[in-house]
Order: sequence, then C-alpha cells, then structure tokens
Amino acid sequence: MADEDPLKAAMVDAIAARTLAESADPGTRIGVAELARRAASRETFAETRVVPIGALALYRRLRAITAHVSSPTAFAAASAEGQRRIVDGIEIRVAVDDDAVWLILTLPEGIAPEALELVGEDGTLVRLPLTSPVDGIVQFGLSRTAPQEADAARLIESPTTHIFLI
Repeated sequence: MADEDPLKAAMVDAIAARTLAESADPGTRIGVAELARRAASRETFAETRVVPIGALALYRRLRAITAHVSSPTAFAAASAEGQRRIVDGIEIRVAVDDDAVWLILTLPEGIAPEALELVGEDGTLVRLPLTSPVDGIVQFGLSRTAPQEADAARLIESPTTHIFLI
C-alpha cells in the first residue's frame, strides 16, 4: 500500500487557493502591496473588498498586530437573537431583528476604536467608521436590505467572521 504523496496535497491546496483568488471580481480583489498597506492603516473605505483566499491568514495576522482587539470567532453559538463575544475586556454583542443587525460594543475606559473591520471566511473585507463611545458604549445598526450595508450586516451576523477594532 503506497502512501499518499504530500506534495500532491500541497499542490491541490495551492491550485484551489489560486482558483478561488482568481474567481473574485478583479475590481474588488486586493493585491499584495495593497493588502499590507490596508492591514497597517486605520483609514476607512466604503466598498466591500476581497482578500485573496491564499493571503487571508497573512492579512489577519498583520491586522491583529495593529488592532485594539482581534476576535477570530464567537465564543457562543449564533442564534436568531444574535451572539456575544468578550475579548480583552471588550464586549461585542450582535442583536438581530427582521430588517437590521445591531452591533453594541462595551469598551473599557481609555479604549476608543476609530473603525470596525470585518473579515469573512471567504475573504470578504468591510471596514466601517465608528462613532466616539458614549459612556463606554458604541452602537449602530446595519440594514439587511440596503445594498451598501448588506455585506457588513451578513458578516456581523456570522459567528465565523473575524472582527477587528482599530
């Protein structure tokens, strides 16, 4: 009985990653230099972008270095009512209703993130500006039906979305 060639598995993974990266709309795909620049910046951008699947782990590591908080997955299972994550003393709650997804951040004193970045497991990347906290709370809602907010709402609802506060 012959063992499976480990190079074959690596080649299949590389081909799959390249195929997935190439299938993204070229107008929304992020190149490597732009990927590194965005991971290091705090600027917000309005459009949804796609991180090539092969570079997703690198992007998440780079972004985590400059973020106040990096929350890779929800600690509680998502439900129809939402989910809750607690990371480094910051509570991230998601509440869901028929038309909107609500995000409520409870921040410790001295932490005032400027933006929220959402990175989906498929590489979808959305960065949203945040308002200043009021009594340690930042909250906002996103419409599930408005085209400019639908991607962000979908990402916030997913317990597999990586959330960064920057």
